[in-house]
Amino acid sequence: MIEISEAQFEREVIETSHRLPVLVDFWAPWCGPCRTLSPVLERLSLALQGEVSMVKVNADHAPKLSQRYGVRSIPMVLLFRAGRVVDQFTGAKPEAQIRSFIQPHLPRPEDADLVAARRLREQGDLEAAAHAFERVLAVNPGHLAARSEWVYCLLESGCYSEAANAFEPLRSALHADPSLSDARIATLAVFVEAGQALQAARLAEGAEAASSREAVPNREAANSPEAVLSREAAASPEALPNPEGTLEGRLLAAQRHMLASRWQPAIDLLLGILSEDRKFSSDRIRKSLLAIFALCPDQALVGQSRRRLSSLLN
Repeated sequence: MIEISEAQFEREVIETSHRLPVLVDFWAPWCGPCRTLSPVLERLSLALQGEVSMVKVNADHAPKLSQRYGVRSIPMVLLFRAGRVVDQFTGAKPEAQIRSFIQPHLPRPEDADLVAARRLREQGDLEAAAHAFERVLAVNPGHLAARSEWVYCLLESGCYSEAANAFEPLRSALHADPSLSDARIATLAVFVEAGQALQAARLAEGAEAASSREAVPNREAANSPEAVLSREAAASPEALPNPEGTLEGRLLAAQRHMLASRWQPAIDLLLGILSEDRKFSSDRIRKSLLAIFALCPDQALVGQSRRRLSSLLN
């Protein structure tokens, strides 16, 4: 366990924390509890070598760091992951408690697959990403973040039924433990429901096509002059159904854009429906817009769209 200065903090703590957890002990030589804690951390540093990095910072010699991280009493122990503080405690603790404090943040066997899954999803290889998320969940079925990302991956792939099935454990987890962050799960639920609506429309189209095929009993009948004229009439622009011309069709189109992260056209369609008929599926539209606002990275678009929504509702 090494002692570092303020000048070394960026390299030894912030940069290193992107590879493995870093435990930082703010201490001072005159502090009695610090002297009690120090040998405990030294033992753990050796026992967990390669899994977690442990460093000491003399709070008296690092006033900027002390101010930055709110160090008001010592010893104060901060745990860093990915460049930020993820947990902390103050005062001397027994070794067993400190092990329990560190354990949730140690690298896990499934972490490599999770990193790979996220990279594949960013690259657009959704099938490979879905398989990688499945491997993570095979090792740790309770990994809620991995399950959420797997559901989004399935939705982006158009696997709407599979996404709905994959989402159910999240819904169950929320009911079992209301203290979980339900905002993200509620947002995901809206996307899952959009996928289910598109799946229902897809099944309806398939049933209609199958019914049309059954109406033609054989090849001779299919090629009869009457059947050919009927198909030509059905294929004319006037006879073709225009689902996106209906409010329901436009809502389905908005949901397709939503699931493909095409935020602007999705928002425009949803707000257009709302401006035309405030009574039509207003709850679905409002929830869809709020879910988009939660995920859309374009904050200027979100702000503008929130104002448009507010003006329509008021």
